[in-house]
Amino acid sequence: MPRDLALLKPSLQLVELPQGELLGEPGQRVSEVVFIEGGMVSLLTQMQDGSAIEIATLGRESIVGARAPPRKHRSNEPTDVQLVG
Repeated sequence: MPRDLALLKPSLQLVELPQGELLGEPGQRVSEVVFIEGGMVSLLTQMQDGSAIEIATLGRESIVGARAPPRKHRSNEPTDVQLVG
């Protein structure tokens, strides 16, 4: 694992995500992968009446946006920062 981290390290950037920030919207191109170091992120789905419900909760050691190579995949669900960490 440390060898893999060494390969990624030059491309990593530490950022603090504010509560309520949307990391992705349906149909939006995925431009970056986010490794969650702390806090909590919710994956949401939109109901027919327009309301949104949480379908998954991601916390420490989770990854958002890693389903496919960046810029080639479009997001399927909104991703919202719930807790800053």
